[in-house]
Amino acid sequence: MFGVKINGKQHYMWVEPGLARALRSATPGVLGTAPGRALYRMSRFYARLVTSFNPEFVVSNYLRDLQTAMMNVGDVTGTPLGIRRRIAKEAASLKTIRGVMAALQSHEGRTVFGTKRAADETMIGTKRTAEAQRFSKWFDEYRLAGGKISFIDMDDIDRIKTRIDGAVREGNTRRMLRGAFQLIDNANSAVENGVRLSLYVAMRENGQSIEAAATAARELTVNFNRKGEWGPTINAFYLFFNASVQGTTRLIQAAVRSQTVRRGIAGIFLAGMALDLLNYAIAGADDDGENAYDKIEDWKKEKNLIIMLPGRKDYVQIPMPYGYNVFHIAGQKTAALGRAGLFGAGKEKPGKAVGAILGAMIESFSPFGAAPTLAQMMSPTLTDPVVQISENRNWFGGRIYPEKLPGEQRHKPDSENYFASAPAWAIDLAKTLNKIGGGDATKPGKILNVETSVSPEAIEHMADFLGGGIAKFLLNSWNTGDRAARGEEWIPEKTPFVRRVYGKATSESRRRDFYEKWNEVEQAHYRMASYRKAKDQDGMASLRQESAAELAAYESMRFASRQLSALKKQSDAIQLDRALGRTEKEKKLKAIQERENQLILRALAGYKRFENQKKGTP
Repeated sequence: MFGVKINGKQHYMWVEPGLARALRSATPGVLGTAPGRALYRMSRFYARLVTSFNPEFVVSNYLRDLQTAMMNVGDVTGTPLGIRRRIAKEAASLKTIRGVMAALQSHEGRTVFGTKRAADETMIGTKRTAEAQRFSKWFDEYRLAGGKISFIDMDDIDRIKTRIDGAVREGNTRRMLRGAFQLIDNANSAVENGVRLSLYVAMRENGQSIEAAATAARELTVNFNRKGEWGPTINAFYLFFNASVQGTTRLIQAAVRSQTVRRGIAGIFLAGMALDLLNYAIAGADDDGENAYDKIEDWKKEKNLIIMLPGRKDYVQIPMPYGYNVFHIAGQKTAALGRAGLFGAGKEKPGKAVGAILGAMIESFSPFGAAPTLAQMMSPTLTDPVVQISENRNWFGGRIYPEKLPGEQRHKPDSENYFASAPAWAIDLAKTLNKIGGGDATKPGKILNVETSVSPEAIEHMADFLGGGIAKFLLNSWNTGDRAARGEEWIPEKTPFVRRVYGKATSESRRRDFYEKWNEVEQAHYRMASYRKAKDQDGMASLRQESAAELAAYESMRFASRQLSALKKQSDAIQLDRALGRTEKEKKLKAIQERENQLILRALAGYKRFENQKKGTP
């Protein structure tokens, strides 16, 4: 028996044992203990740093939710004609989002600037529109009917009391910070519920009941509030486990029940094929002669709808919803294989294409997500950065810090090992830590036999993780401004908001491309040496056929690698030269960076020529 109060009157109802257990305790198993509750609060707070407190998440969440809603609404009954057009129109005009924001802030308070705010004013102090007020009233009905998707915490009375006491005593600075975080949180909540509110209002105006409209709106995309009895426990270790399970379930339901959704999935596959062919045809050649579209990393193509700007090297990218993106990448890779195999247009290989599709499937449908190694996949979310740094592989398999050359392995301290794009604050911190342990530019420091030499790239990687999306946003904002002030190259992939929707080839991306190709070339050379030593004629013949470009490019790529190593030593010497002024030092470093860029471009262009010779193309 379970007791509830309705309109202040006590009522009792009989429920089945499993449901009763879940209703009595939201913290089964380990979460019923003090350490378990602490772990849960820590993981949920971190999840909010990554999502609801992250300003950039508003953009990607808005685009993904809108696309998911446009697909899943085909599985909803009782909707009026033109529902997709209405959802898209209200999302584009931000009508429903402004209405949700108005409802979430329909009380007197303060603006993000700390000044007083009336109930009919926004968080920045402007008056709300009549349209926002109309949707605000609809949202109140939708929320009271149980349609709103929101964050559910597990607080006891003491924690609630502590939070209230803290809010009463907080000063102006803390109040402003809390207001800023509340504004970001409300914006993400408005985006999360905006398309749902569009469906709710459309169904209510079409004569549907409050309960039917609220249920349909709640189930339109991913119902994050639905979870099993052990969901919170698993989510404490793997932050987005439940979201993945619910998203996969919703996609399968929509595809099985609705022919409209199945046609939409076929359309996504065909659009992926068509867009791949179009992008390859209209993209310009990069500075090394390779097609700019083919140079975009697979992980970007898996997550985004790419639209190349005609005749140029840059592109627009639109974040795609998880699950439905799998059908897009499948179409894209099918077209890429076709044009490479039939016309020699591109370099797509069957194994790589299949791997990309499988990777997208694992990331979209596996509750553990995708990872380049098994250790990263099985690692709980909060220990991911430790595993990633130890393996020198980030979440998509790229290097976190440069691999040391064999001669440097024992001598060069990690504090001196970083890419040219490493932020100045991380470099300074790494050098300081190394110096505290008695190290310098030539030897690592130690305290109690533990090295204090850490790569600036590892420091930045850990800072990005620990601060969640908000830290990455702030660090990228600082680094973008710092690079602009120094007159350095603009890097879109590290520019807040822009990086979500725009990309282009940069010296940093070309450097990554060079080292990835150099790794492939080294592997091919090593395999050939092994076959030659074993006098394996068949193996040698097969490798010449399979990796002709890699074998031919070995000498030129090795020369470039050695030259880059020499330039890095020159750069390190300039950094340590106290006799040089800041202006002169920056001028010399910039000249070295330009020489590095030229070396990389020539090496990549040479590699491209060998690839073309292998294909028999000019």
